[in-house]
Amino acid sequence: MNTPPPILTIVIPTYERPEALARTVRSLLPQLHTDCRLIIIDNCSPTPAHDVLAPHLQAGMPVEIRRNPVNIGGNANICRCLEVSESDWTWVVGDDDVIVDGAVRLVLGAIRTSKPQSILLNFNNPALKEPVTCTSITSLMEHASQATCGNLLFITACIFRTSLLRSHLHQAYTWISTCGPHLALTLHHMFHHQSMVELYPENLRSEASIVQKGGPGLMIVYGLSQLGQLPTPWSSNRALRRYIAHQLPEPQSCIYEVLLGYRRGVQSSLGTLILFNRIARAKYPLAMRPWQWCRFLAAFARTSLRMFLQFARVIPRRIYGDETEQTRW
Repeated sequence: MNTPPPILTIVIPTYERPEALARTVRSLLPQLHTDCRLIIIDNCSPTPAHDVLAPHLQAGMPVEIRRNPVNIGGNANICRCLEVSESDWTWVVGDDDVIVDGAVRLVLGAIRTSKPQSILLNFNNPALKEPVTCTSITSLMEHASQATCGNLLFITACIFRTSLLRSHLHQAYTWISTCGPHLALTLHHMFHHQSMVELYPENLRSEASIVQKGGPGLMIVYGLSQLGQLPTPWSSNRALRRYIAHQLPEPQSCIYEVLLGYRRGVQSSLGTLILFNRIARAKYPLAMRPWQWCRFLAAFARTSLRMFLQFARVIPRRIYGDETEQTRW
């Protein structure tokens, strides 16, 4: 007799982070019980996740480790987490996020009280004093654009109702080149099926796992900008573009990342650059004062000069075969 799947499946996509993965799994193991199970999807790491976690696992634990035969990429592995889950709800946890005590119990409580039309429970919104239900893309984007509210792009803060989203997972794979395929999937379902998103103020991740990282990265500059092409109504698309612009870094940082990407050989289409420029204008409108434009152009000139000098140092070494300098992401 087949046992029905638990109401919640926690899935951890991972690639070659053995120490961080072990910490994350250790924070979750004491919280597992009959209503949830844990799956780790190893994206073909050189150090297999099974070898890393073997000392921490015991027989009978509701834990399963799967390994991709090849590395399919980080975003694709996140989409795969939603694909392999057989539960009504799926919680995708980053392999470097330590989960606070009682988080699983909190998530299960929110699941049991969720509305039938809800497809996403989004936590870690400290600007909220109480849970908020968003019934449209516009209201969701307005809440998510608040300075301290909105973790729609933070995968560990999202619990998905896969029983409703499973037949639409191709939308996540369609937008896999962005940094938010799960957000594209959510917005697509909200538009076509009038579903809801519930926002919660509680925090699921331990502060010990929060690491400050420098630079926005090309994933934000290019990938997030592409989400502005989602086929949503004009009012919703406008709110989405404002949300994207809110997530973008300052202009000089964007310019630096774009130029740095070309130095590293990252290809980008002209259409993506035009779209990025259009979205950036939502945050930095053309109606800026002359002195603001002067400051912006000065930052652009300084960044361009700095990148030119970096080119001047690197190119001769490559011509003469000095490969001692390695570019690191």
